[in-house]
Amino acid sequence: MSKQKRKDTICYFKMKRDTAQKLDQRIKRSGFASRTDFFTAVAEAALGQASESLEQTVRDWIDTQLPSESEEQIEALLDSTIREYLLPVLAIHGADLALDRTWKDLRRIIHEKTNLWLTESELKKAYHRFENIHRKELNDYKNEHLEGDEE
Repeated sequence: MSKQKRKDTICYFKMKRDTAQKLDQRIKRSGFASRTDFFTAVAEAALGQASESLEQTVRDWIDTQLPSESEEQIEALLDSTIREYLLPVLAIHGADLALDRTWKDLRRIIHEKTNLWLTESELKKAYHRFENIHRKELNDYKNEHLEGDEE
């Protein structure tokens, strides 16, 4: 770190790794480029308010900026959206090729439903998670549609 950067950095604090990772996801989904941008925005919002209502004002501001969906809700939405729109692609081509070809579409669909911008790495995890959990169903779909129905 350069001396200039170090001179401008005045705030340090400790946080559990898993808490920081979850916070980073929420920050990115809210459109902030980094933790620094997020905490700077919180500080600036706080400085613009009267000291009596500072805590509630900051909480209100954060509530309006951060997504209200829980991680479980987002995961369930990803799974249902993959099932609805991408099951054939995932079944026939696998998670990696499906991701390569469709992640931007899935990202846009999720954004339209939740106003969240998920990262490519989050979507990659979702594709692989779906593939692992639903492997039998994907194999059955692939066999049925590539080899024809044997009935």
